[in-house]
This record gives sequence, C-alpha cells and structure tokens, in this order.
Amino acid sequence: MSFPFLITQVTAMKWLLIVKPPSIRLQKRNIDVYQTYCQVDEIKGDHKLAKEQIDTQFQQWFETTAILAKKFGIELSISKVVGR
Repeated sequence: MSFPFLITQVTAMKWLLIVKPPSIRLQKRNIDVYQTYCQVDEIKGDHKLAKEQIDTQFQQWFETTAILAKKFGIELSISKVVGR
C-alpha cells in the first residue's frame, strides 16, 4: 500500500458519501420518487459546493489520509509533478 493509493481511496470515499443516502433510498420497495428526485437536486448542490471549496476539502482529506498512513506505517509521498 502506498500513500498515493491511500489518498485516492479516501478521496473517492468522501465523494461517494454524498451519493449514499439516495442510493439506499432508491433500493427500497416503497420509495417516494418525488422525494428522491428532490434529493438529487440537493446532491448536485452538495457537489457544486464541494467543488467550490475543493482546496479546503482536500486539505481535510489529506490530513485524514496522513493519520491513516501513520497508523499503517506508510511514508507520505507525492507523485511526480511535471511542469510545462
């Protein structure tokens, strides 16, 4: 396991947490389609807000990943960055 792999997993987990509630609701037998449709608009708003605040969000995710990496003894590293 490497730090870039771990940061990818944490980032994916955080983004998918936004979609989890309506996904669970859509799998039930007695779903309220209108309510779920309205929740999709909320999800769009949550994603838009997260994208607008991505620097702050990613800093929090990075800190979470750094704590996990420390627990597993993984060295913090950044993939190569290539400039133009």
